Amino acid sequence: MRLQFRSFIFFLLSFSTVSSICQYNRSDEALVKTTFTRTFDKKIISSYLNSKDERNIQTALLSISHSEDSSFIPQICSVDFQKYYETICFTLGQLGEHHGSTQYLWRMFENYPDKEIHKSLLETIGKTGSENDLHKLLAFAEQKRILSSCGFAFAVYNFSLRKIFNPGSISFLNEILMKEHEGIEETLFTLYRMGTVDSLILSTVEKIIQTEVKKETTSQFIVQYALGIFRKAKFFPNNIELLYKLSVNPDPIIRIETARTGIYFSFTALTNYDFLFQLLLDKNQNVSRQMASSFREMPLNGKQKDVVMRFVRNQLKNKNLSKMTRGELFITFIKQLQTLDTNFIKDYEPFVEKTFIFQSCGELTFLPVDIYDYLTRQYFSEKKENKLFILSSLLKHQKNFSDKKSFHDFAFKVLAEKNISLSTSLIEELSGEFISLNKNKLVKIILGDAQRNKNNLNFTGSLESYYNVLEKHDKKAAKKFCTVLRSSKIYSINKFASGKLGLKTPDQNNGKYFAQLWAHAFKYEGAIVKSSKGNFTIEFLPDAAPISVGNFCFLAEKNFFNGLKFHRVVPAFVIQGGDPENTGWGGSDLPIVSEFSPYQFQSGIVGMASSGKDTESSQWFVMQAFHPHLNGRYTVFGNVVEGMETVLQTEQNDEILSVELLH
Repeated sequence: MRLQFRSFIFFLLSFSTVSSICQYNRSDEALVKTTFTRTFDKKIISSYLNSKDERNIQTALLSISHSEDSSFIPQICSVDFQKYYETICFTLGQLGEHHGSTQYLWRMFENYPDKEIHKSLLETIGKTGSENDLHKLLAFAEQKRILSSCGFAFAVYNFSLRKIFNPGSISFLNEILMKEHEGIEETLFTLYRMGTVDSLILSTVEKIIQTEVKKETTSQFIVQYALGIFRKAKFFPNNIELLYKLSVNPDPIIRIETARTGIYFSFTALTNYDFLFQLLLDKNQNVSRQMASSFREMPLNGKQKDVVMRFVRNQLKNKNLSKMTRGELFITFIKQLQTLDTNFIKDYEPFVEKTFIFQSCGELTFLPVDIYDYLTRQYFSEKKENKLFILSSLLKHQKNFSDKKSFHDFAFKVLAEKNISLSTSLIEELSGEFISLNKNKLVKIILGDAQRNKNNLNFTGSLESYYNVLEKHDKKAAKKFCTVLRSSKIYSINKFASGKLGLKTPDQNNGKYFAQLWAHAFKYEGAIVKSSKGNFTIEFLPDAAPISVGNFCFLAEKNFFNGLKFHRVVPAFVIQGGDPENTGWGGSDLPIVSEFSPYQFQSGIVGMASSGKDTESSQWFVMQAFHPHLNGRYTVFGNVVEGMETVLQTEQNDEILSVELLH
């Protein structure tokens, strides 16, 4: 079967524009290899940059963007800006804060008074500039010299990611919203991510969303982030008609966001809860699950709590609801009423999976002795993913345990299992008191784990947690920890240790892996993912991420994904699979690297999951909605061209039956 079309249109950069930037092809083996091994051979890269071929120049700039090497900046700035401004801006932005880059960008800002160019320039200045540059940006806004509201909003957002903030930026963002034209979407996103809003902004956003729901076609993005702003403020407009219209909107993403935010409506009539009750019974299981979870955060008292919790309890045994929804309802019920005993658990075990029972214990303010005994007893007979939930619940209560010796003995039994994910989950949440009392024993265990797992790719998710504990309580042990890891054959582990020790990271020594990955990079055009919920078709994007595409295809040829689950589903965000452990901690034994690109994380985009740069393995995800905060921070290697309805219906623990690769 052959893919016939490319169906995606991007919001900030059109597909055709991004495709003109991302142009790796089969002839680029040497360039991709030096990028993959993180050697960034300047002879190879310069030969591309100095050629007169447009594709070569674009591709070289994309490779440089991964290098973290500011010595490339003079070469980047010598490239024809007018012709390559999008790629230049992306590359400089990925290289991060740099005075020389920022000066160059401001010069281009003055030289090219063009809205589209200004959008790219300002967004990038937010990544490369200092606090003085934010002041300069605000001064230009005051002087009406900003041609791109989109660029201004994203510049403010990018500055905020580096903890550079000026209160004056908020008034300019509100001004963009009040004008109700170009830049509204980006501004709503920025205000939501920053979480800094006032009553004036809430009033402006309320007008925007009321206008939006009256349109024949509602903008998912505007409603998504407008409701997000309300949710962070724990606010919903006093407009029951608005709540109703949003709750019956045909777009499941909008209904999910309504489920998250509608709980903050000031209900005066008990019958008005029917809008939320209907969302719980929604035909889309992710809408239903989100509503079950949202009831947990709903401010309830007196008669309101009686009405809502009576409804919730009546639904706990409703087998027409999915297991996920019933589970979330169980957690909600326990959190709202703050009561749980083993008899109640026995009554609901036939209807609620243990995963949710274990999680609910962590929502109690006080953990009864019988529940503590129940959890510690269940732990050693449970599968790994359930053990993680038991640990999480116990650790939330560790400071209140009267029998601390019993918990300490239990904790060391967990560590004796020598399981990376369980040990890390435990160690990163242990109280300072526990660590102080058992420091020498814990140091020995952590150093033993490091020696045993230094060549285990799945250990990358544990590095920061282990190091932080040692750095806080025993700096010499922290240095020894990094010294052990410095001999790792895994690039990301070695890079972490070298960075902490202030040493140069050795080159990625994975030539043997590169050959098999490259052989698969352009071998297939796409894949049909067949799951227990239905099928969806992915088109690969090796022009931006040949290694990630090659990795996916290599694993799919070996049926690696068959039988695995979508272990993580966050409604209106992502569905994620590819973990043999089904915990989020697992992966293949094939180490690859990040391949960030200008592709935007729109609905349907397929990306690689990671625990930081260059830690990718086999876990991948599909976007259910547009989330720009992932842009340039995760690898895009495909997009869904058919079957998005399946992606939107996919629920946590749905099974991947098979992956059919397409020529």
